[in-house]
Amino acid sequence: MIFKSIAKLVGITLIAAQLLTGCSYNASKYGASSEDVEKLKTLDAKINFEKITAKTPGQTSIACRASGSISPPGNQSFEEYIQEAIITELKLADKYDKNAKITIKGHLEMVDFSSNLGTAHWQFTLKLSSSNSKSIVVNSKYKFSGSFIGAQACAEMAQALTPAVQHLIDDIISNPEFRTLL
Repeated sequence: MIFKSIAKLVGITLIAAQLLTGCSYNASKYGASSEDVEKLKTLDAKINFEKITAKTPGQTSIACRASGSISPPGNQSFEEYIQEAIITELKLADKYDKNAKITIKGHLEMVDFSSNLGTAHWQFTLKLSSSNSKSIVVNSKYKFSGSFIGAQACAEMAQALTPAVQHLIDDIISNPEFRTLL
């Protein structure tokens, strides 16, 4: 009798712990967008892209429903993930140069998502400032269908981080004011 009560209590405790702690969903390593790289190749200047700072510095995860959290890979912060992505694309386009005349810095003002069915999205607000004293603010929203089931929706959010950052970079490059930074 006592053994059954203890076993039941342990079982309930393990289930509660699983429900409360949830899982962590890690995004994959960034993969460059060939479309973004081709657009960057049309720039007339090379760029030194410096560090991205953030309104919430060092943020490495965002809670997703009651299922866990979404994180960039390798314990990176969101600003580090975006910075690495931008530099990767600039390098592939042969437009990155640490000694370039123009230096651009970024400030991640907002990163957030919604995992709701039918309206799932990643959203970013990134301010870019140039050494030529010009700056722009880019608001980017990457939409996709999402899922009703919590664990599946959160896994999809993690999978969508790379295409969402590719979309952010496209929004930066396609912004008519971007070239004023050069």
